[in-house]
Amino acid sequence: MMKHKRIERLIQKFMDRAISPAEEKSLKAHIALCAECRRFYEELIQVKERIQELPEYFPDRGFNRRLLARLGYAKTFVWNRLAVALVGLWALLLVFLSSFSRTNELLNRLFTSIPGMVRLINRIGFIVSVLEKTFTPFVRGVLDPVYPITGLLSSVILLYLLSKLITLSSVPTKGRI
Repeated sequence: MMKHKRIERLIQKFMDRAISPAEEKSLKAHIALCAECRRFYEELIQVKERIQELPEYFPDRGFNRRLLARLGYAKTFVWNRLAVALVGLWALLLVFLSSFSRTNELLNRLFTSIPGMVRLINRIGFIVSVLEKTFTPFVRGVLDPVYPITGLLSSVILLYLLSKLITLSSVPTKGRI
């Protein structure tokens, strides 16, 4: 316990780099004269140096999520459950649409003509843009707009490939004589 409380406060301010030039001058003058305050100052300098030499450890990426879950503060977004339901609905829709021959004809006509493909991509881009602008204020930081676009494009490609596969399997082959 130091007997010079004012100097102790000045030493702490010096360590925090919150000391004025006049206070620093006063501190240096006192430390030169008082052995007890000089010892306290040197101990704090050594502690600071040792702390700075310690290696830094950073928690892994999921640390905050696991800690909050353990404490009972885990965030569960409605979007997680909604996304699972929408993926299931989307898969059912793909199976349902691929079972109709008219869908196959429509997709064949659409994907074989380049202008039709460009129109389709423009419409899809417009729809995704409108949906993104509509929902972004509500789900900022939760829903990355890349995922719906990727899902939509991969679904269209999958539907096209399924229609080609069904078309190829339903065309009767003529035997050679």
